[in-house]
Amino acid sequence: MIDSGDFDFSFSGLKTSVSNIADRISQKANDKRLTINDKQNLAASIEQTIIDVLVKKTMAAVKQYSVDQVMIAGGVAANSYLSAELRRTSHVNVFSPSSHNIFCTDNAAMIAAAGFFAKGPINPLELQADPNLSL
Repeated sequence: MIDSGDFDFSFSGLKTSVSNIADRISQKANDKRLTINDKQNLAASIEQTIIDVLVKKTMAAVKQYSVDQVMIAGGVAANSYLSAELRRTSHVNVFSPSSHNIFCTDNAAMIAAAGFFAKGPINPLELQADPNLSL
């Protein structure tokens, strides 16, 4: 994904890949449990991989569109390592809220709220999904 040449990214297959890696590690050790050290190394590797992809694709977009500012928002904004890496590798201003900010939440909550308010005041228990809702 990191060298795909586009700005798309999806980490939906990551869970399966991580599970497969964890299984292989366990099989090599003839044990079905990962050590704390194994788990920490695996988590750090996953985070580094995701950040590498996000930084590379963001910097490619910065270059292609000649922008001088980048804003990190949503749940990913709570990752201080991502913010630091973007600042370290770029020549642009990088804006992100404090990781302790109440606005560092997952975008799904914002989308759900927008859908709720777009439908008008109705009982939330009666709210139905509308994939074609225009916001």
